[in-house]
Amino acid sequence: MTHIPKVSVIMAVYNGGPFLQAAIDSILAQSFRDFEFVIVDDGSTDGSRQLVLSYRDPRIRLIANDSNRGLTASLNRALGQARGVYVARQDADDISEPDRLARQVAYLETNQYVALLGTCYVKIHEDGHTIGHRQMPIDSTRIRWCLLFFCPFAHTSAMFRRALVLAKVGQYDESYKYAQDYDLWSRIASALPVANLRRHAVRVRIRSSSMTATHENRLTEGPRISIRNLAPLLHWTDATEEQNIADYFQMHRLLYGAHRDMPPADVVRAMRYILELIPAFCHRNRLRDPESRQLRAAVDARLRWRLMTIVGRWSDVEYAAIRGLLTGRTHRRWLDLLALPGARQAFVRLRGPEVLSALEPRRPL
Repeated sequence: MTHIPKVSVIMAVYNGGPFLQAAIDSILAQSFRDFEFVIVDDGSTDGSRQLVLSYRDPRIRLIANDSNRGLTASLNRALGQARGVYVARQDADDISEPDRLARQVAYLETNQYVALLGTCYVKIHEDGHTIGHRQMPIDSTRIRWCLLFFCPFAHTSAMFRRALVLAKVGQYDESYKYAQDYDLWSRIASALPVANLRRHAVRVRIRSSSMTATHENRLTEGPRISIRNLAPLLHWTDATEEQNIADYFQMHRLLYGAHRDMPPADVVRAMRYILELIPAFCHRNRLRDPESRQLRAAVDARLRWRLMTIVGRWSDVEYAAIRGLLTGRTHRRWLDLLALPGARQAFVRLRGPEVLSALEPRRPL
C-alpha cells in the first residue's frame, strides 16, 4: 500500500539562483519527517532543475513545466499533485526553521477546527543576516480584521488542511499573478477558522528584485482584494470604485501606514469609515459580546495611539471634529488633556509625537 504522507510541502521555483539550495535544505532538515516535497520547476534556465535533481531524497517529487506558466499556475499544479493531510508552502528563497513543520502539525492536530495556520517570521537580508522580526495577529478574529486591509500571513509559512480547503474554498485563483495567497487566505478565512503561531518559524528573505519588494508600493492586486473584502461591510459599489480606492488607502494609512502628514479632513473621513466598519465586521462575523468588545478596544487603542502623533499641529476646530467622533468611547483622558489650551503645542515642543512613533506597538492589532 502506498504511504500517504502527513504533510505535502509545495514549492514553485523559477530561476531560484543561489538561494534555492538553502530553501530545499531547510525542509529536508525538518525534525518532522513524514512529508513529501513537491517541487514544480517553472521553466528555469539557470540550473535550478538540475539542482533539484541532484538530491537523492525520495521525499522530493519534481514536476517540470514545459514553459514558464507563472507562480500561481505552478502552485496549483503542485497542489493538484499533493497527497498529504496538510499542505505547507515553502518559497524558493526563504528558510524554514528545523521545527517548523513539527510545531504546525502539532497545533493543527490539537486544534481540529483551524483550517489555515501561519507563523510569525524573521526578515533576513539577501546575505542572510537578520533585518527584523515580524509579528502577526494570532487569533481568527483579528486575522479576519487585518485581512480587510492587508495579508496577515507570510505565504512561505502557511499550512492548511488540504481536503477541507479544496472542498470548501478551492485552489489558488490564477487570475491573480502576485496576490494569489492574499486572495486564497481571504476566501479561507471567510468560511473557516484561521490562526498564526506566535513563534517565528520561518525566515523570509527580503530582496530588491523580489516580487514583494517590486510591487509593495504599487496599486496592484492586493488593494483590489482589500476593497473586495471591505465593500459588503461599507456598502461600497462598483459605481464608486475610484472613491473606494481612495478611501481604502486613507483607512489603511491611518491604521497601518505612514499617517503623520495626513490632512485633517482625510483623517476625519477615514475615522468615520473605520468606526462604521467595526460594528459591521462584528455583525458579519457573528462575534459574541466579549469578542466584539475586545476588537473594539484594540482598534480604538490603535487609533488613539496614532492620532496622538498627528493632532499636535491641528487647530481647535479640527481637533474637535476628532474628539466628537470618539465621544463616549473608552479611555479618552488623553483626548481631554490635549484639548486644554496650549496642550497640543506643548506636546509637539516636547517631541511627544516622535516618542510615541518610536514606541508604537508593532503587532498589527
